[in-house]
Amino acid sequence: MDTGGAAVLRTGGSGRFVPERVRRAPVALVIGASVVGVLAALPVLYLFVRAFEAGGGELLETLRRPGLLALVLRTAALAGVVAGASVAIAFVLAVLTAATDLPLRRLSSVVSVLPLAVPCYVGASAVVGLSGPGGVFEGMGAVHGFSAAAIVLTLFIFPLAYLPLRASISRVDPRLIDAARSLGESGLGATLRVILAWSWPACVGGGVLVGLYTLGEFGAVTMLRCDTLTAVIYEQYRSSFSRTGAAVSSLLLVVLVLALLGVGGLLRRRGKWSSARGSSRGGVTLRLGAWRWPAFALVMLIGAGPVLLVVLTLLSWLGGSGLGVERTIGGGLWAGAATSASVAIAAGVACVLMTAPAAVLAARYPGRVSGLVERAVSTGFALPGIVVALGLAFFALRATPFAYQTWAMVIAAFVVLFAAQSLMALRASLERSPVRLEEAARTLGRGPVGAFVGVTLPGLAPGIGAAWVLVTLSAMKELPAMLLLSPAGSVSLAELVWSSTREAMFASAAAPGLALIGVSAGLVWLVAMREGLTR
Repeated sequence: MDTGGAAVLRTGGSGRFVPERVRRAPVALVIGASVVGVLAALPVLYLFVRAFEAGGGELLETLRRPGLLALVLRTAALAGVVAGASVAIAFVLAVLTAATDLPLRRLSSVVSVLPLAVPCYVGASAVVGLSGPGGVFEGMGAVHGFSAAAIVLTLFIFPLAYLPLRASISRVDPRLIDAARSLGESGLGATLRVILAWSWPACVGGGVLVGLYTLGEFGAVTMLRCDTLTAVIYEQYRSSFSRTGAAVSSLLLVVLVLALLGVGGLLRRRGKWSSARGSSRGGVTLRLGAWRWPAFALVMLIGAGPVLLVVLTLLSWLGGSGLGVERTIGGGLWAGAATSASVAIAAGVACVLMTAPAAVLAARYPGRVSGLVERAVSTGFALPGIVVALGLAFFALRATPFAYQTWAMVIAAFVVLFAAQSLMALRASLERSPVRLEEAARTLGRGPVGAFVGVTLPGLAPGIGAAWVLVTLSAMKELPAMLLLSPAGSVSLAELVWSSTREAMFASAAAPGLALIGVSAGLVWLVAMREGLTR
């Protein structure tokens, strides 16, 4: 298969070899890369088949179902509110930690991403318990509905917007601020206007990330009794004889995902300096004066406050009911931990192996095929977990019934959901590996595979490790795929938290919740190191 012209290499000014034209990729590599692309596209394609095979009459009847439009609008509104609130919080924290003389900026930067260590459904579990019978806030009444879901989601996923914003703001060119001041702007006003304009693409990108996460959130919204498409999809799949409704609702969720990506693209193009280069002068530093320590306290309150509240709540449940602890440990904690760990580890290995050909194709043989594979993998990452799980479930029931509710199907869902993380890590590592070393090995008589394995592969160990860790830790927190696809009778840590909270057995949710926070903390630390927040 021809993915371009013959390989022609030249030496750039930096001494690196740069391909002048796209090289011809080996057929085996193209086939290997295409496998993960096809798998990533399979869930949505089969949902289309499942939705339309019922016939136009049933499809129209499903679309006319009372309350469907309100459900779609509520889901979109929740994503919009959470995205807007998260970007606002993230912008304030990013300015404070990247563009001011805030005390202990390194600590503040790490604390600002700390809420990612709490899965949203674990945070929702704590909120439900605190406001329920016997909870600290029992007198306030049960906390549930749209507002509760919006607040909980915002508090625990705003770091998704903070990370790109901080990276962008740390590269603001001070000369732009000097130019704004020369036009009569006040000092603080000029700085904030320049920072906002400069970081606009990051604002939009962070908002899109938060919005995508919110559209796909399942555990927290079901615990807080906020009806969204994900909650309804699950109930339709579990309770309905005809599952056309679940397929149609899933496609409506896909439409919302595409609409969000489209709106993000339109807003991003409004950025005035979206293509500007960063500064080499060390960025901007605003003087906070007497507000330094109050600003530091604000960062600690927003970043550490929700995490401490959840952890202390879970610890109080763990120590406050011996029966609950005994039931949790004896009734499934260790089994849940073993299940979550083993499946996640296997998913990490599968992701690395399946995305390795795609990473090599993208880094060494860029072209139309590699672009299609990357887009397919990125689409899988953007899809809500319940949509991926449902699409694979429908496919298995029709094409491979022997694979339905097996660990192989769960791992396949994890590959679709998290392959993009592995692909990005592997590709970045490959692009840092000099092509000239492989070329030198081939001039000495080694074949393409031998040159890659002997010269390039040893240097990819950090990238391979990072890809595996990212996928493994992410898979351990995944809830919808485990609920829909795991074998009957099995249980994971995520399922333990979800089922215990739904049955108001909060003490039984404590230990698995704490275990998931520990797992997520490892993921947060890895992200913090990769983003340079710990240096």
